[in-house]
Amino acid sequence: MSMAAQAESAALTNRRILRGIKNAQTRERIRTLVAKGWTLSQTGKGHVRVDPPNGGRPVFSALSSGDWRDYQNFRAAVRRAWPELGID
Repeated sequence: MSMAAQAESAALTNRRILRGIKNAQTRERIRTLVAKGWTLSQTGKGHVRVDPPNGGRPVFSALSSGDWRDYQNFRAAVRRAWPELGID
């Protein structure tokens, strides 16, 4: 498979996963991270795994969050794992 085909396949997969995330704030935050080079994958148990570009510690989030705390917890996990990003 060529590099262009691989990139297109990854983009389609990312769109499919992002569409499944119910919390709009979490979805937008993950979309921003992916634009900065983070990779997105889906676990087998209904969670999203977001890996930083340099291979550091991944951050997880639920596809269908139960309440508003899911976004707060995801944001805090990204902030703890990567303080240099300056996420508010």
